[in-house]
Formats: sequence, C-alpha cells, structure tokens
Amino acid sequence: WQLMRAYTISVLSGLSANSKNAEKLILEWANTKLDKSARFSSFGDHNLSDGIILIKLIEKIRPASVDWKNVQQSTQTYEDKLANARYAIGIARKLGARVYALPEDIVEVKQKMVMTIFACLMARDYSQNGQNLTETHKA
Repeated sequence: WQLMRAYTISVLSGLSANSKNAEKLILEWANTKLDKSARFSSFGDHNLSDGIILIKLIEKIRPASVDWKNVQQSTQTYEDKLANARYAIGIARKLGARVYALPEDIVEVKQKMVMTIFACLMARDYSQNGQNLTETHKA
C-alpha cells in the first residue's frame, strides 16, 4: 500500500499541499468530464461499484476506446460488477494509465483505491493533452 500511495502522491505532486483539496480537484475533474447522469459525490459513492462510471469516464478521455458489447449494463450480481471492473482497469491500462488497484477494490468501493484510479486517469488525460498537472492546478 505504501508504494502505491507514494506513486499516487508523486502523480499528484503539485496539485495541492492538502490531500483533501487534491481529492476535491480529482472529483471536480471527473464530474466535469462526465455527463450529468454519470456524476458522483465522492470516491466512496456506491454508484461506482459497477464500474460503469469509470468506463464512461475512459470513453470521455479517449472516445471509441470502449467496446460497449463487453460492458454488463445490468449489474445485479457481484460477478457482473467484477467483469465491468476488470474491463475498466484493462482499458485504463491500455490507455497508459498506471492503475494498480484491483477490480475488487472497485466493486467493494474501497475509497482510497478508487481515488487512485481516478488520479491515474486524470494524470493520463492531462499528459495526452500535453498539459502539466502542476501548471494547471497551482494551489
């Protein structure tokens, strides 16, 4: 966990000296990218458990990167949610995001781990657009 935490902090260095502020910036970035129907209130929001919000965010970062035939729209079972979470992590990694969280972290909504996924996607989005997190979000 400490190595993952150190990596996430290095990704977010320069965003803010305050970790709560950094969390707020990541949340705002994600909700700005997402359509209103997919927005969420925190990284502990249980609407994140099925992986669909993450998949929609990845689609916003890189359009046409998601094959919606691989997404379980009706996520009534743990297995359906887990399949979506695996898919979300897989396509995030294909985009170049250094995601180290597990699919179970998404399904079980482990807030810190879910936040790291969004942080890695945010870093990837900024780097693919030629932006620097440090310059964009001076505290």
